[in-house]
Amino acid sequence: MFCSQCGSQINDGALFCAKCGARIGGASVQPQQAPVQPQVQPQQTPVQPQTGQVYVQPQAGQTYVQPQPQVQPVYVQPQTQPQQVVYVQPQVQPQPQVVVQPQPQAVVQPQPQVVVQPQPQAVVQPQPQAVVQPQPQVIVQPQVQTDANGTNASATPKKKKKSPVAGIIIGVIAAAVVFAALIIGIVKSGVLKSPKKVFAENAVGVFENINKELPNIGMSPAESLLHLTIDDTKDSHTTTTTTSFYSDNEEAAAYESLELVQSYSYDADKGNAAYDFSVTSGGTPAGTGAIYFDGDEFIFSPMGAASPMVRYTLDNDAVGNYKKLSAIDRYALMIQGKSKEDETDWNEALKNFTAYAIKDIDKKSFVKSKEDIMIFNKVVSSKVVSVEVKDDDAINLINGVSDLVYSGVEDEKQKEKIDLFQDLCEDYERNGGNLNLIMKTYSYKNKPVIVRMEADLSGKPYSYEIGYYEKGKEKELNVSSTADGKNTRYADSVISAGLGQYQYTTQYDDGDNSLTIEKKGYMLGNNREVNGTLEYTSKSGIGDGTVPIQDEAVTGTINETILMGNGVSTTVINNGPQSITITTEVTRESLQSGKITPPMFLEESGVDCATLEELKEAVKIKEEDSIPAVNNSLTRLGQVYALMSRNGLMESLK
Repeated sequence: MFCSQCGSQINDGALFCAKCGARIGGASVQPQQAPVQPQVQPQQTPVQPQTGQVYVQPQAGQTYVQPQPQVQPVYVQPQTQPQQVVYVQPQVQPQPQVVVQPQPQAVVQPQPQVVVQPQPQAVVQPQPQAVVQPQPQVIVQPQVQTDANGTNASATPKKKKKSPVAGIIIGVIAAAVVFAALIIGIVKSGVLKSPKKVFAENAVGVFENINKELPNIGMSPAESLLHLTIDDTKDSHTTTTTTSFYSDNEEAAAYESLELVQSYSYDADKGNAAYDFSVTSGGTPAGTGAIYFDGDEFIFSPMGAASPMVRYTLDNDAVGNYKKLSAIDRYALMIQGKSKEDETDWNEALKNFTAYAIKDIDKKSFVKSKEDIMIFNKVVSSKVVSVEVKDDDAINLINGVSDLVYSGVEDEKQKEKIDLFQDLCEDYERNGGNLNLIMKTYSYKNKPVIVRMEADLSGKPYSYEIGYYEKGKEKELNVSSTADGKNTRYADSVISAGLGQYQYTTQYDDGDNSLTIEKKGYMLGNNREVNGTLEYTSKSGIGDGTVPIQDEAVTGTINETILMGNGVSTTVINNGPQSITITTEVTRESLQSGKITPPMFLEESGVDCATLEELKEAVKIKEEDSIPAVNNSLTRLGQVYALMSRNGLMESLK
C-alpha cells in the first residue's frame, strides 16, 4: 500500500508513513497523487518536516504526534457535523521535542477552544472526534461558516430590538415632574382656593409682613434729624456717640457749648449690656445717667443727685431671653413686665380672622379681579380679591383687621389711642346710620402686598391703605388713612439705584406737619456713605421756645460717612438766613469694662425693688403714664429718655 500524502510505499497495517509521518487513514494499493485540498490559499504551500526531527514508532494503543512548534495543544468539543479544513501559516520554527500521548485516541477536553496540530497541511477527516492541529497564529480563510442548522454563522448578528418599557418609564417620570411643577404653580397662584380663603390669607399676610418691619418705623427721621439710634449686639464692643451743636442764631448761643455723649456696651460672652447718657456743657460734665444689666440685676444710676440709685432682680426667664438684646430694648421689655418679645402665631391669627371677621359673609360675595399698582416706582399688574359688606358685617370685618394690625398690643386703652379705625367705629356706634365697606386685598407674584378699605358712613367717607413689599434689600412700606377729612400717611422705602447704590425715602404727612427725607448712597450693616436732603413744614410753627426755629418750613442736608462703625454724621437745618448744624462722631471699639460695670449699689441710699410695681414707683412711672407695648425701636428709645428726664436730665440741661 502507498501513503496518500507523499506516495511512498508503506507496510500493510502501518498507522503512519515512515517518510512523511502522515497518519494512514486508509492507504491505497497503488501510488496516488497528493490529494487536492479544498479552499487552499494561493500563497500557502505544504511545509515538509525539517531535518533533525525524531520519529518515534508508535506502539500499539498509542497515537503518534507530530513535533510541536512551542505551542501547547488545545482541545475542542467535538461536533457531529463535519468541520471545515483550517490551514495555518506557522510563524515559529518548531523545536525538536517528542510528545507522546498516552491515550489510544485523541483526547477531547470540554473547552470551547480550537486544537491545532502543527502539520504543514492538516486535513481533518469527518470522524466523530475531530482534532485540529494548533499553531501560534491561526489565519482563517474568508469563507461562509454554517452552523448545525445550515445557517450562515458568519453573518452579522441582528440587533435585538430595545424593549419599550424603559422609554415608557422615562416618559412617565418626565410627565410626573411637569405635572408636579404645574400643580405647585397652580396651588401657589391660588387658582384652586376659594376667593374667600385667598382674601383671608392676603389680609393676614400683609399684616404679618408689617409686623416684621414695625421695629424700624420712625427711626429714619430720628437718625437723620437728631442722630438718635439703638446700637447692635453683634459682638462684644462699646460704641460711643458724641453730638455737638452749632448755630449762627444768637438765641441758640447756649447750644454751642453743649455736647451729648451716649455709650452703648455689650458683652457677648456674659450677655451683659449697658447704656449711659451724659451731658457736657462748656467742657464740664453736667451729669450722667445709666442703666446696667449685670447678670440677674438691673441697676439704674440717675443723672440728678436728688434721685436715688435703683436695683431690681430679674427672673431667670428674663435673664436668658435678654442676652441677645441691647440695654434699651431690655429696659422697655422689663418695664412692661415681659421676659421676651411677643410672638404672634399667624396661623392662629388666620383661623381667628376666618372664624370671626368673615365667617358670616357669603363666599359668593368675594370677587377676583386684576388691577395695576405701583411697586418700586413701576406699574405692575396684581391679583385682587374684594368684598363689599354693610353695617354690622362691616364692623366685624374692621375689628378683625384692627386685631391683625395691633396684634402686639394687649392693653385696650393703648390700642384705642393708636387705632386707625377708632374714629369710624365710634361714629357708627354713636350716630348709627348706613355703613358700607369695600375691602380689597392685593397680591403680586403670589405675595400679599396691599390691603385697601373704603368706607362710607351715611355719606361720610373713610379710607385706609396698608401695604408692604420686600425683595432682597429693597422694600416699600405705606400706611395711610383718611378719617373726618384728615389725611395721614407714613411711607418708607429702599429702592435700588443700581451698582450697589440705594435710594432711601421717608415721608410723613398728617395735614398739619409734613416731613420728607431723601437719601442716596451705599449702606451695608455698619458701613454707610449717604448724602441726602430733608424738608419739614408745620402750620403751627416748629419748636416751643426750646428749639430756636419758629418758621413754618425748614430745609436741610444730610451727610453720613461710617466705616466699620466709625465715622461722622452731619445734619444742617436751614431756617431762612439762619442754620443749625448737628454733628455726631461715632466710635466703635473693643468692650470698655468701665462702661459696662455698674457702680456699687448702696442699700442705705438706694432703693432695692422686690417687685415690678416697686420698680415703676422708684423710677417715677405713674399709673396714668402710657407704656406702649409695641416692638418699636423709636418708642423704646423714648421710654429710656423719659426715664432720664424724670430723674435729672432736664435739670442738667438748664
